[in-house]
Amino acid sequence: MKLNMEKCKVLTINRSKDSVDYNYNFETKNVGTVALEHVNNMKDLGVNIDSELHFKDHIYDKINKAYQMLGIIKRNFCDLDTFSFLMLYKSMVRSHIEYANVVWSPYKDYLIEDVERVQKRATKLVKGLRLLSYKERLINLHLPTLKFRRLRGDMIEVYKILSGVYDVHVCPTLLRSEEVRTRGNCLKLKTNRTKYDIRKYSFCNRIVKIWISLPYEIIAT
Repeated sequence: MKLNMEKCKVLTINRSKDSVDYNYNFETKNVGTVALEHVNNMKDLGVNIDSELHFKDHIYDKINKAYQMLGIIKRNFCDLDTFSFLMLYKSMVRSHIEYANVVWSPYKDYLIEDVERVQKRATKLVKGLRLLSYKERLINLHLPTLKFRRLRGDMIEVYKILSGVYDVHVCPTLLRSEEVRTRGNCLKLKTNRTKYDIRKYSFCNRIVKIWISLPYEIIAT
């Protein structure tokens, strides 16, 4: 397989501040031995991955992009009605701060609040809603909070994995529980013990308690 050395980088995922560098050298016909560059973060499929898996840089990059889109809407549209706002907001703004959020979903309060602030500012663009509270604006627009939408998205992904919608050879494996109890649903998951927040709030762990609390009627539909 041919590789483009200029596009290949080495990213080491490591909890410790002392980085562990692995050298990867390749022989080329023209240059000779080429060592791949080590980086602290890199973008893969639109997600900026850092060496500590905090995703802070990615989150603020998407927040800034969402604010740019809000600025475009504000400069080009005035006195937006509900229908026009929802169409513009969902397609131009919310899509940026929800792309691949199963991977980078924030768990720290200040990051959750900074992401939510995008929607708080956006809903003030609607005519007649600016002076209302954030909760009242959401009720009028029939919008959930972004935090709730991330939780809902997690549950949808779990359902797709467990019901075989995804290819079993490429999707992540969730540990099924072997307990037989009458409470909860029939697709129970096993709870893993975690020592660090990075793993505790990763997708495969953060969804377990919420998923097993869902009744059978919800996951069966």
